Amino acid sequence: IGDVGATMSVAQRRLPPAFREADAFCRSDVGEWAGMAQGRAARSFHFRDDLLRDGRAKEQLRRALQQQLRRAIAPERSIVACDVAALQALIAEARAVRGSVLQLDIASAESYLRRRGEVIARSAQLQSVFRGNRDRRLFRELRAAVVAAQRRRAQLAQLAA
Repeated sequence: IGDVGATMSVAQRRLPPAFREADAFCRSDVGEWAGMAQGRAARSFHFRDDLLRDGRAKEQLRRALQQQLRRAIAPERSIVACDVAALQALIAEARAVRGSVLQLDIASAESYLRRRGEVIARSAQLQSVFRGNRDRRLFRELRAAVVAAQRRRAQLAQLAA
């Protein structure tokens, strides 16, 4: 009849090899396949994958910079309370990233800074004119009071003599 014997099965759990990913056949940078040379198709795939990932990261950075620039030059914000150093740093960072829509936002931020400088200069000029007119008026009033006091003193001196 054959071999008659008892078989005993024991449940056994083996750990998967380190760095194995469910959706990747093998990784050439770490794990059991480390050091293996990649073929042309794998290099092309990784290049396209890296290019796509970098493109998405740059697009997110562009959008974040656009939002920050637009918030910094929003019309409801005070033109005097603008943090010029932070805005200039933001413009420099946006220039380094580049992008056509970002260039338009950079141009509008630079225009905002120029307009801010003009507004502050005109405000200072207006303050100067106002202070000059006020001080001249006060001086005229003071001079008139001094002249009136001198006349009274002269009249009192004539009466006393």
